[in-house]
Amino acid sequence: MDHHKCGVLLLLAIAAFAAALVRGDSIVSGNVFCDQCLHGRPSMWGIPIRGAKVLVHCRNRQGMAMAVPAMSNFLGAFVANFPGEHDLQHCTSRLMWSPLKQCNVVANAQQSLRLEWKILDNAFYTVKPLYFTPVKPLAICPVSRPKLDPIVVPKAPAQQQPSSYCRADHWMNPVYSCHWKFVTPDESIAKLLGPRARNKYGNITALEALVKNSSLNGIADQHYATTYNGLLSETVAALLNSYYNSRFSLSPMTISRIFDNVIARGTPKDASKIAAEFRRANAGVGKGTCLLDVCKSK
Repeated sequence: MDHHKCGVLLLLAIAAFAAALVRGDSIVSGNVFCDQCLHGRPSMWGIPIRGAKVLVHCRNRQGMAMAVPAMSNFLGAFVANFPGEHDLQHCTSRLMWSPLKQCNVVANAQQSLRLEWKILDNAFYTVKPLYFTPVKPLAICPVSRPKLDPIVVPKAPAQQQPSSYCRADHWMNPVYSCHWKFVTPDESIAKLLGPRARNKYGNITALEALVKNSSLNGIADQHYATTYNGLLSETVAALLNSYYNSRFSLSPMTISRIFDNVIARGTPKDASKIAAEFRRANAGVGKGTCLLDVCKSK
């Protein structure tokens, strides 16, 4: 924060107070994986690395270098906080160390940051997945069969697998229950989204959060109740989409952080805005539709 010289102490105090009001924080989130089969991209053979060390390095607008270390959790996700900084466009996230001896070769050493959201003077950035690899593909990896015909046949351009974007009403449908990943329908909101979610909504499950109606205990204002119920429902749906769809626009950590900030410091207007943003992301406007297959009966 810059402090300008001023002969009047009152003006100096007012300037410092105003600067404190507009000070924002930044949060950077990403994921670290082991590319077991040296595919060089996300695949079913990649596994998250717990305990990997990452460094987010950048320079602020004054040219001062900043570096914030982070460590990945059991889902491979990491978070780095930059208090008082909200412009990290020229920063990078770098791999530093892997706890896996069999997967400790740096594949993509660093990735630039991408701004996802700016809410309540906070900025949320994400980075593309960071990868360590083994020296050679592991034994579990599929082996390519040798070609019998030596003639090289030109291949048609590979088509990308379409991304799936599913609304809350899709995820609450029991015929799609087998597609819930890392989250179970009966998992508590407290475990999924933290203690603030429990204090706001009570001891309800992820499935109950999706089907939350317009009545919230202790809330007399109907619009207020609908707003916060909508926020919870769309947040849980966004989490399920982010786990199911690797190209979903938001990571699980980013979704949780945005939700927690709105519950902690936001107004009903903020909650309504974020619920609408999550709803658009879940619906995949201009990107795709819901591609969940009906689960097979047991």
